[in-house]
Amino acid sequence: MLTFSLTWAQEINLERLDNGPGLLPFKLGPMQLITHYHTFLQNIELTHIDNNINEIRTQLNKALDRLDNYTSTLYELQLDNLHSKLNKASSHLQSLKPNRFKRGLVDGFGTVIKSITGNLDHSDAIRYDNALKALNDNQQQIVIEQNHHISLSKDLMNEHTKIITKLVENQAQLNESLHILLDADKYKKYNLIKFAKFSQILQIISNNVDSLLSELSRLENAIALSGQPRTHHSMLGTETLGNMIRKLGTIYDKNQLLDLEIREYYDIMKPLAYYNGNQIVFAFKFPITSPQKFLLYKLVIVPNKNRQAIIPSFPFLAITGNIHVYIEAECPKVASEYLCEEKLNHQMKTQPDCICDIIGGRTPEKSCSTITISLTKPAMEKLDDRRYAVVIPKATQVQLICEREESMILAGSFLATIPHNCKLRTEEFTIANMNDHIQGQPIKISNVPTETEELTMPPLKINAIDLKKLHSIQDRIESQKPIHIEPPSTIYHTTIPFYSTILAMLILGAILSYRIYIRRRRQMKIPDEATYADPETSEARKSQPASQDQSKLSTIFHLKI
Repeated sequence: MLTFSLTWAQEINLERLDNGPGLLPFKLGPMQLITHYHTFLQNIELTHIDNNINEIRTQLNKALDRLDNYTSTLYELQLDNLHSKLNKASSHLQSLKPNRFKRGLVDGFGTVIKSITGNLDHSDAIRYDNALKALNDNQQQIVIEQNHHISLSKDLMNEHTKIITKLVENQAQLNESLHILLDADKYKKYNLIKFAKFSQILQIISNNVDSLLSELSRLENAIALSGQPRTHHSMLGTETLGNMIRKLGTIYDKNQLLDLEIREYYDIMKPLAYYNGNQIVFAFKFPITSPQKFLLYKLVIVPNKNRQAIIPSFPFLAITGNIHVYIEAECPKVASEYLCEEKLNHQMKTQPDCICDIIGGRTPEKSCSTITISLTKPAMEKLDDRRYAVVIPKATQVQLICEREESMILAGSFLATIPHNCKLRTEEFTIANMNDHIQGQPIKISNVPTETEELTMPPLKINAIDLKKLHSIQDRIESQKPIHIEPPSTIYHTTIPFYSTILAMLILGAILSYRIYIRRRRQMKIPDEATYADPETSEARKSQPASQDQSKLSTIFHLKI
C-alpha cells in the first residue's frame, strides 16, 4: 500500500491492485429482492358526488321558495354564498370526469377503461376491474383476491365517503330546521331560536361543501401525481396507510414485508390511476419481498499488472449462501437496505460461480476466465464519495491536493481513498470528495489463479520439412519447355451480326457517295451546241466589212441547269 501523508493528518491512500484477479467487488450492504406487488384498489364514483350536489341545490331552492320575504332577506347572503360554492363544486367535478370517446377508440374488448397516467397496461386495468366487481360484493372490511394479489380496502373508500355521508345527514337536519322555522305553533312567528337554528344548519352545510371542494382538489392532485414512482402523502392518509399495512400482515409472513417507518412506505408504494366509466380507480402497489436476505456487491473491472480482467455478466451481484443473482443496475436504497426487483432475465442460481467463490474467500473450482484490456488514457470509476477505482495505463503525473499539494508519477491500478475536501487530479479527470458520503466497503482480494485467452490455446508442434522433394519438383518444372497456346480461332456467334451490319453500312455509304459524285459532275459540264454554215451566205459575209461582221457575231451564254 502506498500512503502519502499530508499535514493535519489528511492523507490520500492509494492501494495497489496490480496483483489482484482483475476485479474489485465493492460491498454495498443488505438487499431485499421484490418478488411481486400487492395492490390495494380504491374506486370513487363521480356520479354519486354529482347527485348529492344536485340534491343540495334543489333542497336550497325549495327552502328559499317556502320562506317569506322578510325571512328570505335575512338568509339571502348565506344562501347566495352556498349556491356559489355548489356551482364551483359542480364545475370542479365536471373537470374530473373523463372526456367522452368513441367505443372503437378504446380497444377490442369494448370497455370504457381509460388510463390516466399512461403507465398502466390495459390488461391490468381489466384485471383490476374484474376484481372490483368481485370484491365489492363482499361485506367485510377488507377482502382479498389472493391469486391475483389484489385487495379492496373499504376503509380506504370510507375515507372518501365520509364527506358525502355528512352532506346527506345535514340535508335531513336542514329539512327539520326548515319545518321548525315555518311552524308557527312550534315557536312564535319571529322567535330568535328558530332563526338561529336555521342559520346554523346553513353554515354547517356550507362547511360540508368546503370539505367537498377540498376532497375534489385532493382527487385532482392525486390524478396528477399518480404517474410518479412514489406515492404523495396527499393521496393517502397515514391512518388509512397504517390500516393497509396491518392488513398486509394478516396475508403475508413478517419476513416478506419491509420493516419501515410508516412514512417511509410512501417512497416505495407505486400509485396508478385509470377511468372506468364515471369511476376513478386508484391502485396502490406494495412490494412483497423474498424471505431470503441478500448482500449486494458492485463489481468493478480493474486490470492487473498483466492487463488481465474478469468481466462479469452484469455490474451488480446479490449473494445469499449458495444462491446468487446478477442485477443490471443499482437499486434504490430504502432506510438501510437496497430494494431490487426480480426480473425474468435475472433468475436466481443455486451454484456459485467463479466470482462468488472469490468474494466468499473460497478457492475457485477452476481458473477464472479473463480477457486482456488495453487502455490508452487514465480511467476511474466512483464507488462512493470517498473511494474510487483508478487505472493509469502508463506513467502519468498525478496531483494530490489537500491542505497542500503534491505531485508524483504513477502507473497501474489503484483503490484511491480521498479524504473530505481533498482532490486527486490528472490530465484526464479530477476526483474531489465534497460530501464524504460512504456507501460501502471494498473487498480486498489476493491474487487468485486465472486463465487468459492466450493460455487456453493448445501449444503448436512444428516439425521439420524435407526440402529434397521440393527441390526436385522445382528442377523438373524449370527443365520443361514453355507451352505456347495458340489464340482460339473461334468467332463467337455474337460478333458475326455486328460485323455484317458494319460492312453493309459501308457498302451502302459508298454507293450513295458515288451517285452524288456523278450527279455533280454532270451538272458542272457545259453542253456543246452544233453550228452549221450556209454556203450562200458565207461568201456574202466575207464581202462585208470586218466591223460589220464583228457586230453581228452571236453571243453564247452558259446556262447551268
